[in-house]
Amino acid sequence: MTLLTSPDEKAALAEVERFAEPGAAATERLIELLSHRSWTVRRAVVAALSRGNAESLARSVAALIEQRSSEPVVAGLVDALSAASPEADPLIRALLLDRRPPVLCDAIQIIGRRRDRESAARVTELTEHQDDNVALAAVEALGRIGGTEAVERLIGLAESGNFFRAFPAIEVLGRSRDPRALPALRSLLQQPLYAPEAARALGRLGSPLAVPALVKAMETGSESLLRIGARSLVALDENDEHGGSAVGRAVPEHAGPSLRARVTRALSDADEQESIALGRVLVWLASEDSIDDFVRLLGGREEVSALALAGLSKLFALGDQRVLDCLVQGDSELRARLLPAMMGITAAAGAILLCLDDEQATVRTLACHALARSRERAAVPRLFELLADPDLGVVHAAVGAIQSLGSEHTEELALAAVRSPKLGVRRAALRIITYFGYDATFELCLEALESDDERLRDIAIAGLPALEEPRVPAVLVRAARGPSERTRAAAVRALGHVPATAETEGLLVASLDDTDAWVRYYACQSLGRLGRVAAVAAIARKLQDPAGQVQMAAIEALAAIPGDAAGNELARLTQADDLEVRRAAVVGVGERRDPKLQAVLVSALSSADPAIRLVAVSSVSRFEGTERELGAAAANDADPSVRSAAIELLAQRSNDQATRILLDLLEREPTAKKLQAALVRELDRRIPAVMARLQTADDAYARALVGLLTHSESRLARAALDDAFTSRNAPARRAAARALSLVLDDAARSMLARAATTDSDAEVRRICAAVLS
Repeated sequence: MTLLTSPDEKAALAEVERFAEPGAAATERLIELLSHRSWTVRRAVVAALSRGNAESLARSVAALIEQRSSEPVVAGLVDALSAASPEADPLIRALLLDRRPPVLCDAIQIIGRRRDRESAARVTELTEHQDDNVALAAVEALGRIGGTEAVERLIGLAESGNFFRAFPAIEVLGRSRDPRALPALRSLLQQPLYAPEAARALGRLGSPLAVPALVKAMETGSESLLRIGARSLVALDENDEHGGSAVGRAVPEHAGPSLRARVTRALSDADEQESIALGRVLVWLASEDSIDDFVRLLGGREEVSALALAGLSKLFALGDQRVLDCLVQGDSELRARLLPAMMGITAAAGAILLCLDDEQATVRTLACHALARSRERAAVPRLFELLADPDLGVVHAAVGAIQSLGSEHTEELALAAVRSPKLGVRRAALRIITYFGYDATFELCLEALESDDERLRDIAIAGLPALEEPRVPAVLVRAARGPSERTRAAAVRALGHVPATAETEGLLVASLDDTDAWVRYYACQSLGRLGRVAAVAAIARKLQDPAGQVQMAAIEALAAIPGDAAGNELARLTQADDLEVRRAAVVGVGERRDPKLQAVLVSALSSADPAIRLVAVSSVSRFEGTERELGAAAANDADPSVRSAAIELLAQRSNDQATRILLDLLEREPTAKKLQAALVRELDRRIPAVMARLQTADDAYARALVGLLTHSESRLARAALDDAFTSRNAPARRAAARALSLVLDDAARSMLARAATTDSDAEVRRICAAVLS
């Protein structure tokens, strides 16, 4: 919807709509409106001009030549002609013969944006134009147009030695992601003038084959080239369409002994982005000799410290005494960084114990969490001392650690703590006691129920259902009839976790009309959890409750209770006026997994509300044979979250229909990582379908399909990759050649060497030759 900011803008947009019809006069007025101060109006004019007929387009081209004094007019005409129909092609191509550099620059930009391959030859000529602006525009346009001739021309310009031609050509070659650019860019890395730009281009090129050259340049080049090289290596790793950390494996294979020291020194004064890149390289280079370097970096900038921890983890050195010394001697900030990495590190238990005395509550909390994973039962007495900590988060963490560790002394310590004069300690101790269910638990809970402290009563009530004690239901019923609303709510909630009796069910039904909304809420919840069919009518009346949370609990209860009565009530609610009720009802219908209600969910997929469609997609997936419905949502839903959810749910199915749907979607969006990740799941079962698609795939689709095979280390996937390299379909062989370049074992080298001279496709031969070089 367009937001109108002024009456003037509204009038101008109305005029644009009126003059959007073909004709010279209308076109003239639209061109005048390109000078309007409103961006919204100018965008509307551009859209109208781009839809013009031959006469209107001719007038737009003429205006581009004649009306050069207004920058908004020129920019708008360039945008409109770039988006115009093919009728504009001959008019724009004619502009490439104009002698005026400004007109030529605009014409070249339009040709590039239209990706007009028929103009490639003329654009190539213009890369030699005496005006540098024209030549630069031609280089940019060639990058957009692409194709063999364009790439070869860009390589020639990059190697020409002409400063004003080489730099833009290098930049465009990087964006081309064409493997033929690799040898030229590697060669330019050895020329100090062009090396930084060549390094950046290699990072954008996307080929792990650039790693050896970048590593060598980082070892021998300038300090700035080291930093640029690191960022390029990270870019290659992040954009590796084949996955598998090929860059991370290749860096240490080609690095000499001096690189690690250079990277470590450069980290001392690097900016944030450089620090991340250099740190990533250091992790790739990790060896036993790196531990001291990583330890020194632990106290540095936060992002560098995180990478140092990653390096130490890679070396299994988090329990090294040098690291533990940092934990013991470090300040609170450093401890807070290190403790999350110490989870499960047995050797670190002693150092972690010392952190329980840290002045920062966050550190004490993290230390408790780490001890919980340490199996260090000797820490339990010290953890009990923290039950008196002034910070409630530390107390909860200490309780969790005690429950996780247990020990032969835990019962004795807990029974002593529950008699503490400090109320907070008594609460924490009772949590521990009810968790372990000691013999004294029931009597202690009865004692707590007589306390004036509501939180202590809550803890006792929450612990009672876990006890094998026949008196528990009667105790809970008595608590549920008490004067305290909070205690009644806790007791009604707990009754949902004990076997139902006539007395408990009667009390729960009566509690549906309690004066407190939370008591009514938990009464719905408990009746649903117990599956009490007889309570359906009473629960349904709560759908009119004034408290929204009670309405939601009633819907959840109906979803849990078996039988047609509850199911039919839920189906009716999917058509309710209240949007939140409809959403909750659709969730409930899905949770029932009742085939008789499947049509209700399919209907919900057409709802105008994206949230309902999202819920419906998840619910429909619980039924067998719903691939078609999920596929329609994945392909056509207007909301990206719904499409994403449908793809994820299809990924969980490896049958032929789900695979076919996902492959259809990948053909539409070959670079969609979500689809690639979906198809990689259970890939071995999908390989026959992938190979069938490869027989007719175009270049983009073939690269995506082969990329799936490289994400797996199974023998089936590798055999399929070899088969793809012998396919009758040239795009499949091209994609397979690029993928085999990441393997480069003896078999791959042999196949690439043979294809480099014998393959019928020139592009395959070029790729193989580039790899082998």
